[in-house]
Amino acid sequence: MPALAVAVETNPAVGGLLEHALIAAGPGETVLRRIAADLPYPTIALAGTAAIVHTRLAVLASGDPSRRASHLTSLSNSLGDIGEREKALAAIEEAVALYRELAAARPDAFRPALASSLHTLSLALSHFRRREEAVAVNRELVPQQATFARVQ
Repeated sequence: MPALAVAVETNPAVGGLLEHALIAAGPGETVLRRIAADLPYPTIALAGTAAIVHTRLAVLASGDPSRRASHLTSLSNSLGDIGEREKALAAIEEAVALYRELAAARPDAFRPALASSLHTLSLALSHFRRREEAVAVNRELVPQQATFARVQ
């Protein structure tokens, strides 16, 4: 995928062709997972492609909250990279809600992911100048990080 990123940076039309192929072909979950694993992060050149891939994977993972939350977090990052800030905020808000539920049931397994998604949510809220909400998220984030640091 690094070569593809270079190709897209050199000729942006390549990115559009790739995105069109992903939409038209509708590859299965196995192919989408492989593409997601091979996408470099961060990537501005392939952010649109990453958004398509993670949108599809989030839909396919609707029955698995952990996988859905993971793909929503990646989707939020990709959407932010292409300037879709409102959609990015909605994606990370849903991911945080899922991780809160998962961490309540299995704290040791999901606190790190919750902490990471809370951090992303705080940044997204700050972008919209929603400072009080960002501070509240940071207040929730600090104990999550402290607990995770003790576990390691």
